[in-house]
Amino acid sequence: MATGLIFALGVYLPQMRRLQQLRADTTSLNAQLDVRSQRLKELKSTFEDVGRAKMTLVHFVDAVPENVRIGEFLEEIDRTAKSNGLTDRNVVPSNPIVGEKVSCLPLDITFRGEFDGIFKFLRHMENMQRIARVQRLELVSPEDAFGELLLSMTVHVYFRPITG
Repeated sequence: MATGLIFALGVYLPQMRRLQQLRADTTSLNAQLDVRSQRLKELKSTFEDVGRAKMTLVHFVDAVPENVRIGEFLEEIDRTAKSNGLTDRNVVPSNPIVGEKVSCLPLDITFRGEFDGIFKFLRHMENMQRIARVQRLELVSPEDAFGELLLSMTVHVYFRPITG
């Protein structure tokens, strides 16, 4: 019995305390691991958000270019009008409306053509990469041309002013 008591006091009890300490350490380390795992998930999510923001910025830079760069826009408008059978094309720019971050160039545009061609032209404008907003749109059926419409609209073409 004395050997059992010596064994219990000298070996078993210290090993039980050590086992309890190891269990407590394991629980603590698992809690820390859970916290770090959650932080890693949040970091991954933040990284994905930053990636999406970068893509949005790239699209914004393309959609609202620096400086007016109106030539490309006018060429696309002219090609689209021609391909949809629109005639009597006329584009008249007005003075730019300058803002601190974004500015716009108003354009007065007129075309003549059939409804289907005008509709396709407007649908193409809506899907253009460059941001342009139709401020005014007027369709009139001229007396001298049966089946044709006269389109008159004011479009604001947006751009970022060059900062010095």
